[in-house]
Amino acid sequence: MRVRDNFKEIIQHCSNLDNGGDSSLLIVDVGSNLGVYGIVGALAGCETILFEPQITCQTHIKQAIVSNGVEYKAFLIPRPVGLSRMSMRLNHTLPCNGRFPISEMEKGRYNSTYLPHSVEFIELDRFFGPYQNILWLKIDTEGHESFALQGAMELFKSHRIYQAVV
Repeated sequence: MRVRDNFKEIIQHCSNLDNGGDSSLLIVDVGSNLGVYGIVGALAGCETILFEPQITCQTHIKQAIVSNGVEYKAFLIPRPVGLSRMSMRLNHTLPCNGRFPISEMEKGRYNSTYLPHSVEFIELDRFFGPYQNILWLKIDTEGHESFALQGAMELFKSHRIYQAVV
């Protein structure tokens, strides 16, 4: 079996945008954590949208966007992706370690002394306009991927997502 490096192909596409490539295509990173895929995509020339609900991770992403000079290519959306009728309470004191805070709270791993805030989910179908297409979609929401996928069903049905990694 041959393994394909899909992201490498996407980066090559982004690098060719100056040579007449389709600049309307986006890289979308859902559950960005530190924002590696979004920042690398922006450095290569693609417009990137990074969804990250954890405040400590957002701080790292904002710093990476500025320090790499991609403010015009990388855009942070500080909310979780799922179904619009959903909301969650986040602990803003948790480190950016790749764990979705709601999962940890459900498992009883955190006590009630933190100061949570409530965040509503965004549906990808509602977020992206009718003329926006997604070149590469990455979803890593620590066990909540099915909700993010449900909120993107119209994008998939209308073939507006070219590649997805879940």
